[in-house]
Amino acid sequence: MWDWNDEYGMVHDEIATDRRNVRLNANGPIYAVDWTNDWFIWANPADNSSGRVKVPHGTATSKLRQTGFVPYRYFGEKPVWENPASPHNPMMDATGRVWMTTTHRAFDNPAWCKQGSDNKFAQYHPLARSIEQAGYYDPKTKQFTLIDTCFGTHHLQFAEDADNTLVFSNPGGQEVGWINTRQYDQTHDAQLSQGWCPTVLDTNGDGKITKPWNQPMRGNAVTGDEDSETARLGKADPKLDTRISVGPYGIIVNPVDNSIWGSTDEVEIPGQIFRLVRGSNPPETCITERYYLPKELGYRPRGIDVDRNGVIWTALAGSAQMASFDRRKCKVLNGPATMDGRHCDEGWTFYRQPGPAYKGSDIGSEFNYYNWVDQFNTLGLGANTAIANGSGSDSLLALNPATKEWLVMRVPYPMGFHSRGVDGRIDDPNAGWKGRGIYSTYGADAMWHIEGGPQQKNALVKFQVRPNPLAR
Repeated sequence: MWDWNDEYGMVHDEIATDRRNVRLNANGPIYAVDWTNDWFIWANPADNSSGRVKVPHGTATSKLRQTGFVPYRYFGEKPVWENPASPHNPMMDATGRVWMTTTHRAFDNPAWCKQGSDNKFAQYHPLARSIEQAGYYDPKTKQFTLIDTCFGTHHLQFAEDADNTLVFSNPGGQEVGWINTRQYDQTHDAQLSQGWCPTVLDTNGDGKITKPWNQPMRGNAVTGDEDSETARLGKADPKLDTRISVGPYGIIVNPVDNSIWGSTDEVEIPGQIFRLVRGSNPPETCITERYYLPKELGYRPRGIDVDRNGVIWTALAGSAQMASFDRRKCKVLNGPATMDGRHCDEGWTFYRQPGPAYKGSDIGSEFNYYNWVDQFNTLGLGANTAIANGSGSDSLLALNPATKEWLVMRVPYPMGFHSRGVDGRIDDPNAGWKGRGIYSTYGADAMWHIEGGPQQKNALVKFQVRPNPLAR
């Protein structure tokens, strides 16, 4: 464990390497961002050093109150949080640059994003506002580069393609956006290098998306009231395709076919995942599929990841489960039957996590903030081990899909290990267990909520697994 940053910040997610090449940045620093105070931070396990630098914010203003708030328990009326940039999630590219979602202007988009623009994406689906944009930090030059985006950003992931495409989630958004980072490096043109697609289902079954389409209706897929999903099915024109609201919290790119997958736990109940294929000429060729969780079996898919076989994994924040979804099991992929998202329940598999349940039920009380798949065996438990952030139990929960066995990795002190992200790296493939490990952070909104009190700093944690207790 290493202390880094300070006692005020919320260190959200960390990054150790390029997740497509887990030997990149071997023995190098681990990077993260502090959402509450705009710090870009790092810790170097090689020499136990740490450092930080402010993320630039352009014309953005703080998202957190500087006056008029309820006094803090320990710090009174002192405004200890100020975050105009509010950097959220870091991701490393093949050159070692650390990309992040961050804010550097007011919410109103430039004209080329909006209705009336000659930008083909804006003509197809104009965007008036974006809450966060993007940027990167280059450790070699120690410089930040800020990149404007029409779409909002939250989490980000690189595709395994020649363009090093970077895709973004956007909770509450009506689209999925991306940056062609190869093109950006060549042109430094933000408009030319980005694109986005609305999420539209091929509900008329003709194999393509055509305007006009049925528009989404906000509703609840469980209650069956007038604004529910069931009501929408009766109102939708079966001859048209159907746009849906996904507002993805999590995002991932499938390495098997380069499709984009997202998870949504707060737009519809009990939650959904979706698949978007951009096609040869986006946005016109973009097609979306969506898959609801069977409400009898699971609730709230928040995080999302994928294994090397293309199977999607999501940790369920509301029912203490890990769930997998294998699209290869689906018999129906488009047409009217896909409207309600329950056309491939057979694709789902659920794994109950260890731990207590709510009284009078078999629903686990664990809270899974996110999840991560160890595609390249950086921990030593085997490739494609699925790991959930046990944010309610000071732990990481690792699942062996073959045996359905769980390994609980708990941080004993200080209590309050509210983990949000995980990343793994292989520093030396010839050093056995000592050359491998995964990293996670203490990510509470305020570190004084954990054991250690108001002086407790943020912390970075490394987990390693010995093959046996006496292994050297």
